[in-house]
Amino acid sequence: MVGTTKIVVGKKGHRRRKLGPIARRVRAISILMSLLLFVGWSTGWLSNKRRVRQAQLDISRIAHAARLFRADFGRCPQNLEELIAPPEGTPYLREVKDPWGSAYVLHCPSMVDSDDVDVFSPGPDKEASGEDDVKNYLVELNL
Repeated sequence: MVGTTKIVVGKKGHRRRKLGPIARRVRAISILMSLLLFVGWSTGWLSNKRRVRQAQLDISRIAHAARLFRADFGRCPQNLEELIAPPEGTPYLREVKDPWGSAYVLHCPSMVDSDDVDVFSPGPDKEASGEDDVKNYLVELNL
């Protein structure tokens, strides 16, 4: 009989089941599969968290470069390209894309504070004004 279980009496009269070779293989494979699924799920989550953190760092650098540009020239930069290749002097920023491959969006002056800038990434869905956008400003909710 293949795959049957035997009942073995151990010390002090306790009974335990002894698994057959097929049952041991099935158990080992199911443990391995669940471990692989967990590792795959957790690394996907960590990868997204890393991308969001990288986008936040990039946004902080872009906002800082735009503030420096504004202090030097007395006006807002028109777009990111003007920060990469300013009218005169050294670049304020190197060319940068968000971790999902899209371009960052710069609004100067800010919609919230006229003395500041708004920078955001469209996020994984690559569409602006989604819930997954990464930005440097808070949006007020009118409920």
